[in-house]
Amino acid sequence: MTTQEKRQLKYKLAQAKREVKREKRQMKHEQLIQEAKKAKHERKKLKRLERQERKNQQQQQQKEDEEEHVKQEQVCQEKCCHDEADEKNDAIEEHTFTAYNALDEELAAMRGDRSGIPPAMLAPAAACVALDTKALGCTNRKDQPDNTIFDRQLTSEWAHELQQGMIPAEELRAKEDMRPMAYKIVPELWNRLCPKSLWECEDRDMTTTRAEAEHTADNSTMTVENQLLLGLIRHPSSLYDEATYAVFRHMHQYSNLHISSGGIFGCDFLLYDGKRSDRHSFAGLRIYICDKNNESRFPVPSAYDLTGFVRTMNTARKLALIATVIKDEEEGDTARVLIVDLALEKILSVQTHKKKGNTEKRRSEKETSSGLAKMKN
Repeated sequence: MTTQEKRQLKYKLAQAKREVKREKRQMKHEQLIQEAKKAKHERKKLKRLERQERKNQQQQQQKEDEEEHVKQEQVCQEKCCHDEADEKNDAIEEHTFTAYNALDEELAAMRGDRSGIPPAMLAPAAACVALDTKALGCTNRKDQPDNTIFDRQLTSEWAHELQQGMIPAEELRAKEDMRPMAYKIVPELWNRLCPKSLWECEDRDMTTTRAEAEHTADNSTMTVENQLLLGLIRHPSSLYDEATYAVFRHMHQYSNLHISSGGIFGCDFLLYDGKRSDRHSFAGLRIYICDKNNESRFPVPSAYDLTGFVRTMNTARKLALIATVIKDEEEGDTARVLIVDLALEKILSVQTHKKKGNTEKRRSEKETSSGLAKMKN
């Protein structure tokens, strides 16, 4: 064997040894990764068990507290039965407040029927509706509220202007050296989870109110708490207050939606399809108005404002709705309410959605409406 052949054989042996060492290192590295993943999985499992255990303990503690509270109430009621003065006060209270099941939940909150104590503050829109329906026992409103209708044509026109207003931001985003946008916002007429009665109210008598509200007005009486509240209520003092009042009043009159403040989610109102004690809200509603110096017929918020609102609502599994009110001088006291649904659609041509195998552009209405029921203990 020549010297050259010996060198080649030596080189091959050394290379084989290196390959064996490399394979061993790779196997060891993969084994360490598997062990780390397994340990991480075990830690997550332990955390889940701990959270579940804490939750069970809290529920058990809450249940015990409720039982104790019920026992204390029963003892108090038994003592009150032997006290003539307490019986008289109970009779007055029963006559003063309407039964809770005869009111909508929001009106019950306004009157304080759930706890017997009126709330400390109401939003202007809710306060005006409470006065209109005499939910607080009286009214000091002298002006008649405007008639309100939902206008499909104007809503579609506003949705188109909103779409056009987002084009410059989308073009600027496309020029940036970043990955392509995976989602886009599509303003459209509100149809998803929208009560049909809101759109079918154009032929109705605008002075008609809910039967429950009429029942409340007939059975309400002036109380000291009502007089105090009337001193704290302010009437709409701006275009924004007038718009929120028109939207709130229209939804209250022509649908069974329950409405609450949406400040926690960065919007004006949260919409519920049932009692707030039983259901989660399905949509957040923002109300915009036209600036007096703006020549446009419709308010057109910035694309960045709308995008932030939509992302917040989508993260919370809620619809993002925006509304405005258009009043024409020729139509007198009729206010046209416009509500646009800012639908979030996937851009299926983007690589992110291709990898995940996404084939649907947006979340279905069924998926949006699922999971709204609150869990009962």
